[in-house]
Amino acid sequence: MPLAPETTLESLIELTELESELIVVADAAAMQQVVAERAELLAQLPAELPESCRALVGRFCELAAANEQSATAAAGVLRRELGQLSSGRSAVSAYAQAAPPVSMDRRG
Repeated sequence: MPLAPETTLESLIELTELESELIVVADAAAMQQVVAERAELLAQLPAELPESCRALVGRFCELAAANEQSATAAAGVLRRELGQLSSGRSAVSAYAQAAPPVSMDRRG
């Protein structure tokens, strides 16, 4: 027997709150699980929700939008950090190519 729409929406809100925490710690594996669970819950909702669900739908949409903004910001930070790492590696590689070879032999 399917859950009442209110119960399903409450579960969706809980998952979306968890997703918010997972975005902060960048736990991609757990976020994939949340996305799968959310899809299952969304599939259980009727095409038309009763008026009594309006506040729950609003809360869910508000949380989901905030998570999307947080994830976008986190992705931007990650891209910048990866860019800095790439620049650092290029500098180290250039330095390594310019440095004379060093013997690792104890004799020399």
